[in-house]
Amino acid sequence: MLYTPLPSQDAVPIHAVAKVDLDPGEKGVVEVTPENQTSTHQIPVVAISKRSGATYTVECDDTERFGPDAPAPPTDPDDLEATFVRCLEMENNVTVTVRDTRTTGNTREYEIHVIGYEEG
Repeated sequence: MLYTPLPSQDAVPIHAVAKVDLDPGEKGVVEVTPENQTSTHQIPVVAISKRSGATYTVECDDTERFGPDAPAPPTDPDDLEATFVRCLEMENNVTVTVRDTRTTGNTREYEIHVIGYEEG
């Protein structure tokens, strides 16, 4: 899927990857903070492992942009498709929250990717 705005030739890529292990009833929070906070960062892809019995929320600069507690992620790491056709804009941080809403079961691993670019 094509997203906008497209990066310039001078854009710096961002690809932050994290993993969280959650037991039933637990919540995992991953925050991505850019090194250069003097520019706007464009985020077309937030990919999170898709699991039944989990919910997903994505915030940019403390503004909810996906969810709250959506029953499916924006996209899965196996797909890595652009899901935000107009890129999410971030100046300070992207916060991804995953909740394992099950009441019983084993620990499950969730992989989280935040992919985009920053314009200098």
